[in-house]
Amino acid sequence: MLQRTTKTRIISIILTVFLCITQCFANISFVSATTNETVDQNDTINDPNTTSGSAVSTDIPVSTPDSSEPIATNSATPTPSNPTAQLRLMFTTDLHGALTTTNYETGSTKATGTLARCATLIKQSRAELPENNTFLFDLGDALYDYSTDYIFEQDNTAVQPIYSAMKSLGYDAITLGNHEFDYNLFYIQNQIANSGLQDICVVSNVTHATTKKHVWKENMMLTRKVTASDGSTMDINIGIVGETQPTLSSKRSKYANTLSTQDIIENTQEQAIALKAAGADLVVVLAHSGVGTENGSGSGSFSNVGYALTKIPEVDVVLCGHSHQYFPSSRSASSNYYEISGIDKETGLANGKNLIMVAANGAGVGIADLTVTKSTDSTLQIVNRTSTIREATEDVTIDNDINNNYMGTWKNALISTYSNILGEISNPASYNNYFAPLEDNS
Repeated sequence: MLQRTTKTRIISIILTVFLCITQCFANISFVSATTNETVDQNDTINDPNTTSGSAVSTDIPVSTPDSSEPIATNSATPTPSNPTAQLRLMFTTDLHGALTTTNYETGSTKATGTLARCATLIKQSRAELPENNTFLFDLGDALYDYSTDYIFEQDNTAVQPIYSAMKSLGYDAITLGNHEFDYNLFYIQNQIANSGLQDICVVSNVTHATTKKHVWKENMMLTRKVTASDGSTMDINIGIVGETQPTLSSKRSKYANTLSTQDIIENTQEQAIALKAAGADLVVVLAHSGVGTENGSGSGSFSNVGYALTKIPEVDVVLCGHSHQYFPSSRSASSNYYEISGIDKETGLANGKNLIMVAANGAGVGIADLTVTKSTDSTLQIVNRTSTIREATEDVTIDNDINNNYMGTWKNALISTYSNILGEISNPASYNNYFAPLEDNS
């Protein structure tokens, strides 16, 4: 009887020990699962020495034991949302002396266009974003019309009113067009310097023939603290390339032994690479060139390579002029551009980049809007972009300051030329020259 009781007690002890051990292992397993669930993501270690295979991701949500949702994988996990900033790149081009609403060639009033109307569009566009988030450029050919030629002939030391007005609008960078070179190098150098535009004039593909030094800035880096969506600031470096037509005008000067030029595409590629290496987040090309074709079109003073520039990897935005046409645009004259394979017919983006062209005489303001963010390593990313043209139509309010305060005494001097009689032809006789019939224009 005693032996049987002892055996029973021994068996009970063994069973009790076994059950305790089993319960301990169960508790260990449970604690481990709970620890994995409650990892504080803010405490996750991001060790630069950790190998890629063992790094701990802070982006993977951990399911509870009762959850029916699958655990997300790295490929499906969105990156943390960083603040974004809206950048606006605005430009004018081919103003051709169209400063005010007075047409000094015909004595009439200009119903559309002019810098006086563009100034209103510029100010409105600036007001839509934080102050430091907008940039203003001009692509050249600000000169070359009756008024600018008249001023040049009458007093070649006087600053052209169009340049004085541009200075007042606070352009961030400008380049020169082919028609600036219609005058002479000494004249255009003095115009840019005396109007206060010297420090923002970028002409990347023009150098002195002998010294090979650039006449104006080779390129430019614009550095800004822009305002982000959450009110914080973001440092942005925008590299500027300025390109003019490589065949220079011979209207009044021969530049063969004075200036050297470089092909627009070759020069832009060199400048863009250099600017990115110097820390540019974005590279913007101010191209006095039309959109052109797949690989560029034309030659000499009609070289149109805007689209070809978008194929340069280091280039982010291309702003165009020279051709006196619009892009993007639903106009029939622009339809051929949409036949280029790399142009998106819906957005107008070229190879995924902004490519914008505006017509002449202050026809409007081209605008590239970019939404950007910066990753944790400060690399800039463009998350959205649009291209638009705000046209200077007749319903755009005229900016009184630009329209009234820069022509000065030149206004009356030009108006007085309307009554200058250069010669008389008896009515109804006409006289034919090599260019056109001359008749009484009354």
